[in-house]
Amino acid sequence: MKLYGRLLRYLWPHRGLSALSFAIMLLYAVLDGVSWVMFVPFLRILFDPGPGGGAEVARWVEPPPPSWAASGGGDGAEVPSAAGSELARAAGGLRDWLLDAVGGSTRMETLTHVCVAILVVFLLKSIVNYAQLVLPRVVEERAARDLRNEVFEHLHRLSLPFFQRVRSGNILNVVVSDIGRIKPTFSQGVHRLAQKVLEAGVALAVLLYTSWSLTLVTLLVVPPLIYIVVQVARRMRAYNRTAMAQFAELTGKVQENIFAMRVIKAFTAEGREVRRFRRDNRAYYRTALKAGRYGVIGTPLSEFVVAAGVVLILWYGGYQVLVQRTLEPEMFFLFLAFTIKLNAPLKFLSQFNEMIQPALAAAERMFGLLDTVPEVAEPPDPVRIASFRDRIRYEGVSFEYEGDGDPAARSLPALRGVSLEIARGEIVALVGPSGAGKSTLVDLLPRFHDPTAGRILLDSHDLRTLALDDLRGLLGIVTQETLLFHDTVRTNIAYANPAATAEAIVEAARTANAYDFIRALPQGFDTVLGERGLRLSGGERQRIAIARAVLKNPPILILDEATSSLDTTSERLVQEALHRLMRERTTIVIAHRLSTVRHADRIVVLAGGAVVEEGTHAELLEHGELYRRLHEAQFQEMPRGEPATSPA
Repeated sequence: MKLYGRLLRYLWPHRGLSALSFAIMLLYAVLDGVSWVMFVPFLRILFDPGPGGGAEVARWVEPPPPSWAASGGGDGAEVPSAAGSELARAAGGLRDWLLDAVGGSTRMETLTHVCVAILVVFLLKSIVNYAQLVLPRVVEERAARDLRNEVFEHLHRLSLPFFQRVRSGNILNVVVSDIGRIKPTFSQGVHRLAQKVLEAGVALAVLLYTSWSLTLVTLLVVPPLIYIVVQVARRMRAYNRTAMAQFAELTGKVQENIFAMRVIKAFTAEGREVRRFRRDNRAYYRTALKAGRYGVIGTPLSEFVVAAGVVLILWYGGYQVLVQRTLEPEMFFLFLAFTIKLNAPLKFLSQFNEMIQPALAAAERMFGLLDTVPEVAEPPDPVRIASFRDRIRYEGVSFEYEGDGDPAARSLPALRGVSLEIARGEIVALVGPSGAGKSTLVDLLPRFHDPTAGRILLDSHDLRTLALDDLRGLLGIVTQETLLFHDTVRTNIAYANPAATAEAIVEAARTANAYDFIRALPQGFDTVLGERGLRLSGGERQRIAIARAVLKNPPILILDEATSSLDTTSERLVQEALHRLMRERTTIVIAHRLSTVRHADRIVVLAGGAVVEEGTHAELLEHGELYRRLHEAQFQEMPRGEPATSPA
């Protein structure tokens, strides 16, 4: 119920429309009841003795006054005399009102009036029915829209470690599939349930008005129905929870294979991947089938219980009409009609359970995502900054990655007690073997992660006290793995500055040596790049990413292997442009190719997560052991014809 209560919270912003929907449902339930009650005068006209009335039929359908209408009670009395008198007066009053409303000078005229009245009531009922079907759908779509917005917004508040732990297929499944499963609960689970409750209330009122003893017999089927629903629900929830987790794995597997299709084909691993998918798909199929079996078993069981109740009503009601003569035949017909009407809400209990259990299992997963707390969060009252004035300082910074929550699975610390100072306007290069902690060190600056020990200061402010938007607004980042969006070249370059002019975008492209190849594209700057920009080569994607950083014009520039995907000619041109830009900015450069960083103001050498050497290129060649080894190994292996130095 707590889970369902959280879902209902998304209806609160649309409470006005929901209230209107409930009011229309109530009107429909009343009109539905009236439409059936209208058949009572119709039957009276047909079977009453009189001219053309069918005296033979009337002889056995004309019962004596029912015992509950008498003043003294008796063996067959169903209610005490006082209550019986009131009920009799109410029953007679309703019948008299209906007959007076449609009465005519002849029975045929009255019959015509009754038929017209029935038609009018059914017309009104149809109009109201349309409204009661449409309004819940409007509320459902609005609530689902709000839910998708909240989940998507929350995803962007989560920190990078979350996306490194959780498969993208699982996240995609929550946003798309799980919310799709939840959506029907807003109309089926709330509005339609309310509709069925109202219909059941009207039907129950008519049944009680007709015969309270038969009504008690009818209600005998409710306890076994509830028992069936509860037992089926318990098993369905468990199987649906497992099935959704398995389906999320399947989604992740498909997405992973699409992204890795080049590798799969290169290693002729298509058959192996298909077999793995078949195995996982078979496991999902078995779990989904078990959930489906429990989902549908409730309906036939419920129908049997209801059928048993109807048979009991037929026998006992027939006994009251034929033997006790305490119930009029047309009222027994009315009772049977509303028993059938009551059957629909009771049957809906099973259908509702079949629908709500997968939705609740999906809601568990969705709220699990919404309840995830970001590892990196903005403070309640952040410090606002608009510029970078002095220096960046790392003070005893350590960091280690989590190992799926298992302390034994933690890796070695990525950083260990790093202290480093970078002055405004300085160009600092980070070099070292793979896994030395270079990328981790710069990832701490925009607070993609927070240090596990120590602190980082920007001017005099601890990064954890700053507004995230202000901090990241001061940084321009070009990473080794370039990601472009499925949009135009113009939009991708202007991603950090959507208000940039066309001239500024073109100038940024020229600076990044991207202008010529962009102009050669089919629609130039308006060419759509395709998913992840795969229509471009790696070097072209990298140059667009550089243009994006150039257009942002940040005071601090981070280049993480920014020229790694460029050919020799393009690298030379881009290095010249970057060197000019770096004179005006504080720049941190990560590079494996030492030729690209030899003219940095300072080179910091990392190994095993710690700073082991520091100095200029010349100083490190003379006094630095690790840097000299890296330099010698790299230039000894350099192919003939590749430049040994940057042209800058």
